[in-house]
Amino acid sequence: MKLRPFEAGVTLPYSEDCFFINVLTKEEHRYPASVCEAMKKRSIILTSDSWKILRTDIQENCQVLQCKQLVGQFDQLFLTIDSSLQLIPWN
Repeated sequence: MKLRPFEAGVTLPYSEDCFFINVLTKEEHRYPASVCEAMKKRSIILTSDSWKILRTDIQENCQVLQCKQLVGQFDQLFLTIDSSLQLIPWN
């Protein structure tokens, strides 16, 4: 399985800035809310359930290849933010 570096990010709740981390290199980027809003208009949303499916597939494909970087870095970012966001009511 070949993986190229890519960034995964979240919108920070208070500032509404975007925070991204490169899942392979661990390089971090923060974009102001105005830039973040424009980025979201051209983005794909990945829900918690979808991430769990993708993560499982990545782990199964990576068992032999030992590509722990991808799962580990994205997990740390995604699961921390996602667990907090799950507490916010939808309405």
